[in-house]
Amino acid sequence: MVQERSVLPVARAGDGSRVSLGQLVGVGTGPGDPDLVTVRAVEALAAADVVFVLVTSPDETGTAERVVLHYVEAWRVEPLVLPGHGGPGHGVGWDGVAARIGEWFLGHPGGTAVLATVGGPGIRSPFGRLAEAVRRLAGPVETGFVPGMCATQEVPPTIASAPERSAPC
Repeated sequence: MVQERSVLPVARAGDGSRVSLGQLVGVGTGPGDPDLVTVRAVEALAAADVVFVLVTSPDETGTAERVVLHYVEAWRVEPLVLPGHGGPGHGVGWDGVAARIGEWFLGHPGGTAVLATVGGPGIRSPFGRLAEAVRRLAGPVETGFVPGMCATQEVPPTIASAPERSAPC
């Protein structure tokens, strides 16, 4: 098995030991309605130095981004284009997205970054994969998550199956 090596410098204390670069928190933004975001999610967004959102095109505002912009100043929101979406040259691949987040931590040691997701960051979400890639590429980053409300919790089950009201959790 080939050992993967960091493409970014690793943060080290004066004695050479690794130190935490900061905290990356996955925050679920619910099914896409700002009124259906948990209080804990709003608090995490307010405490973040930067909020990363995954988008499918650099020209459109994504679902999670719309919710985040309801609670966070636009200057703290950084869209990251999902790989393979938005046309040629727009997606940088998962490692590129992870490297961008890792670079942010290296430039803001001890900072708090949020990766906002539709639904929740623990189910059918790229958060775990990206958090692991950030740690592999940049070094020791603490991680945590704030669950989001699933679309099926938003409305009665007979209505929740309507395509315009459902989103992955």
